[in-house]
Amino acid sequence: MQRLASKKQAGRQCKSGNSVNLRGKVVYYTVRISRRAKHLSLKVRFDSTELEVVAPFEFDLGLLEDILRKKQDWILDQLDRFHQAEKQCLYKQYGGKRVYYQGREFEVETKIEQGNTRHVFMCEGKLIVVVPEGAEKEAGAVLEEWLRSTARQIINQRVEVVSKVLNLSYNRIFIRSQKTRWGSCSQKRNLNFNWRLVMAPPDVLDYIVVHELMHLVELNHSKKFWRLVEGVCPDYKVHRAWLRKNGPFLTL
Repeated sequence: MQRLASKKQAGRQCKSGNSVNLRGKVVYYTVRISRRAKHLSLKVRFDSTELEVVAPFEFDLGLLEDILRKKQDWILDQLDRFHQAEKQCLYKQYGGKRVYYQGREFEVETKIEQGNTRHVFMCEGKLIVVVPEGAEKEAGAVLEEWLRSTARQIINQRVEVVSKVLNLSYNRIFIRSQKTRWGSCSQKRNLNFNWRLVMAPPDVLDYIVVHELMHLVELNHSKKFWRLVEGVCPDYKVHRAWLRKNGPFLTL
């Protein structure tokens, strides 16, 4: 196993050839070297049920397997929880299944129309995905594009409203498909949000908006930062717990 990351590897994710045997189970994992990380951290990515290791630039990777074995109870518990969530996923196909939108369940129905139109609309508790004849397989991509577009509109609006109330200025807003984060704030005062937040209840989305805006004041997760968040969003712990529990379901 490689011991130290080279400069070329810093910030790059190593996607293959990493596995460890934990209690008789082979666990595959990726390693991402980060110059910003101060400590080794372990994450289970909600979109792949794979372990991700984020390591500081100077971390000795030769120590990694021993650390993973010491943390095997937590790792196996997290992987099992995410595998169970994957089995129970509410939405696997685009006909007769269900998907979350703003915290509500909607049945997804594909409708075939003449012409070349592709769009989504709501009707009687359903999300209707309209595609041309012969393009039924595109329904998933059409629905995702609609959700991304809607997420952009809603998130931009909520950031604008909340930032004015808090008298905070930001640079730009980006709507991304982040693998392990619901949101982030850069040193350049850019705000990044995961488009899947449009599937969460509005109060939960607002918590993430407040969270990232507070990073414009405190670019860390110190006690002071959490006091600032609580001052604006007193129920933030409830919303944070909701995301931890339901995050795996907010996916296509």
